Amino acid sequence: MSMPLRRAAVSLVALFAPAAAALASSSSDERYGPSVAESLTAVAPAGFLGEYWDEDRIVDLTDALGIISADDARATFIATAIDYPAGGTAVLDDSTRLEDFLGFDAATLSGSHSRPIGGSVFRFTGMVDLGGGSHSFAVGSDDGFRLSIGGDVIAEFTGQRSFAVSSAVATVAAGPQPLELIFFENAGVTGIEFRVDGAIADTALLVSAVPEPGQSSMFLAGMGLLALVARSRRAAR
Repeated sequence: MSMPLRRAAVSLVALFAPAAAALASSSSDERYGPSVAESLTAVAPAGFLGEYWDEDRIVDLTDALGIISADDARATFIATAIDYPAGGTAVLDDSTRLEDFLGFDAATLSGSHSRPIGGSVFRFTGMVDLGGGSHSFAVGSDDGFRLSIGGDVIAEFTGQRSFAVSSAVATVAAGPQPLELIFFENAGVTGIEFRVDGAIADTALLVSAVPEPGQSSMFLAGMGLLALVARSRRAAR
């Protein structure tokens, strides 16, 4: 190794030594905080993202999709389980206000939402990991819905109906997959229930891996340092 390169390597080692030490450690260090290995952990999200649109009349699924694409949601919330109204009751009257329809999850509502749910569109999204392979899906709805996983439509009912359950069996790829469930209500009573392999879809299906703030830059700096050291050793041979 030439002298200028050696000096540069020594300077970089001195600059990034704390980062390298933190990367090499598998436990917390009071000087530098948690190691990157500790910080890159799976963190389950609080729930599915729920979005709500308020409309006077929705004839079918095509109408519902048009409403979603034409405007921002009127309100958003976190769905800890896709089961509204929750529990044994399948439907509620359309005079029910959104916050009452959502029950416990109403605490997470944001936006203009205090209005009856008659004439409404809902969308639920999140990253799920079902472990791959064949799974059974069941969506109970009043009115129609569309369920997609990994960009593929698993099941749908495009028109209006009294509360009923649509079932499907589909093969899902392994690893995290995007899930989207859209359903709409036109008039009368409404409800939505989504089950995967017989169980209500809740936060147990959701996956996420997020580094703690500040750890990503340290991780990249540390990787660059290790690569430089490896190249220097090869050049010295």
